[in-house]
Amino acid sequence: MTVKDEDQVYPWISIVTGQNVNPNGGILQLGGYFYWANPASVAVTLTGCGGFCVDSTYTVPAPPTGQQYGLKQAMLLSAPGADWSFTENPKEWNVPGEPRIISPPYPSPLESQEVA
Repeated sequence: MTVKDEDQVYPWISIVTGQNVNPNGGILQLGGYFYWANPASVAVTLTGCGGFCVDSTYTVPAPPTGQQYGLKQAMLLSAPGADWSFTENPKEWNVPGEPRIISPPYPSPLESQEVA
């Protein structure tokens, strides 16, 4: 699953902080693509993502030589049915609390425009 839309900027969600680390920006949107971003020197497997992502498990590679992050594409569900937390192996999360997406898309920009 690889998106080829050069005009779209997708967020990179850090597996260490749960925040968007894409230097070009990007906004999480329900039903939209994003990338898991791994700054660790080893591949990390994320599990428990099925309540908010299309797949429940993602293996995010270590960064390629000369890059800051290894990236793995994912897609948010249009109607998430769970919180935004996940587990990881090995553990790389380094901020308080459980691993999670810090700023989930509620409401998404598209939903805000429809309501207005």
